[in-house]
Order: sequence, then C-alpha cells, then structure tokens
Amino acid sequence: MSYLRAARNRLLTGLAVVIPLIVSGWVLVTLAQTLANFLAPLSAVFGALGFTSTGILLTLQTASLLTILAVLFIVGTVAQRQLGRRVVDIVDTTVQRIPGIGTIYQTVRQMSDLLLAADETAEDQFREVKLVEFPGQQTYTLGFVTAPTPPAGVVDSARAIQTQPDMEYRTLF
Repeated sequence: MSYLRAARNRLLTGLAVVIPLIVSGWVLVTLAQTLANFLAPLSAVFGALGFTSTGILLTLQTASLLTILAVLFIVGTVAQRQLGRRVVDIVDTTVQRIPGIGTIYQTVRQMSDLLLAADETAEDQFREVKLVEFPGQQTYTLGFVTAPTPPAGVVDSARAIQTQPDMEYRTLF
C-alpha cells in the first residue's frame, strides 16, 4: 500500500510540475504564431530578397521567438525597478477586477510566484502534492503539504487548498 501511495504522490507531483510547463509552452507557441502571422506581410519582402518559403518561415519564427524573449527580458528588467513594481501592482489590480479573467490571472500569478520564488522559504512552503478529500466526501482536489507531519495521534498533516470564490489558500488538517 505504501508503494501505491508513493507512486500516486510522485504522479501528482509530476502533474504539478508538468502542467504549468505545458501551459507556458502553449502560451509561448501561440504568441510566436500570432506574432509570425502579424509579420507575414514581410514574407513578400523576404521573397523579393531571394529567401525560399522555408527560409521565410524559419526567419519569421526565429524573429517572433527573439521578440518574445526580448519583451520578457525588458518587462522583467522594468518590473525589478521601484517604478516598475508600482506599474505591475496597478496592472495586477486592474486585471484581477475583470470577471472570469481576474480569477484565472490571480491563480496563475500565485502559482508562478511560488514556482519562480528565489528564496528557500517559498520553496519550503509547499513540500509535497497530495490528493485531498475536499470539500466533501468522494470529492477530491490537489493540495500541498505545508508542514511536517506531527507526532502520531495528533494530526495527519497540514495542507493548503486553493478554493473558490475568494481564491485564498485554506489550511486543512
């Protein structure tokens, strides 16, 4: 039974790691394709310069990727400055007020803040991913172990569960 539990924990942890990567990859690919479509009129210019259709496509995709990376780098640089942090706070507040989108944005923002945290305390906050019976019987959700298991007979362990509609973390024992 402990082997099954360990396998389940590893599977859930793998999902918690891979799903954000897949979503991030999908977003980057979508952005690159959108930017490439926007730059498509340049294909006539590249064609006149002697590029083949394969060369044009590769050039546009490379330019799109480099543009996205440059924008991310610039946004990151600005966001690390005091004025940039204020702008980020204003954008966060504005986006969070949009019905539907705000909820998704806040969830993704919290998870990315957690996963990209530079200090060890943030990494220690969520030790393992667990499948928790919540909010009722036979209803399960993913949770994070936030504290070590106490001595036998006291409590199983503490878990943080992100809940709706306020999207705050709730601690369960």
